[in-house]
Amino acid sequence: MGLPPQPPAGGPPRPGGSGGPGAPPPERDPWNFWTFSLGLNGYGNAETSMKQYSVNGNISASRTTENWKISTRLSGSQSQNTFEYEISGVQKKTVSTFKNYGLNTLLVKSLGPHLSAG
Repeated sequence: MGLPPQPPAGGPPRPGGSGGPGAPPPERDPWNFWTFSLGLNGYGNAETSMKQYSVNGNISASRTTENWKISTRLSGSQSQNTFEYEISGVQKKTVSTFKNYGLNTLLVKSLGPHLSAG
């Protein structure tokens, strides 16, 4: 039993920065440290007198460098429920729809090895 191995004196490599003294230069990144994500999912169910569906989607972009962390996400969803029923011999139909959209953004500036603002 002993202590776990320690990182080099300069610490572990950071995205967009150097890994410390003697570390090889960072590789060229054709995406300039940006990452992107797309998501889409859905659900549906139907019976004789009831139908429902839900659809959700999002897109996000993030970038992390030694000096900045930037992240943004746009999302949206829609759900709909349809009910068919009879009251006193009269056919009725009720439809409820819910829509939701959102935009989230994070912007953080590094002020030092253990301090940031954003």
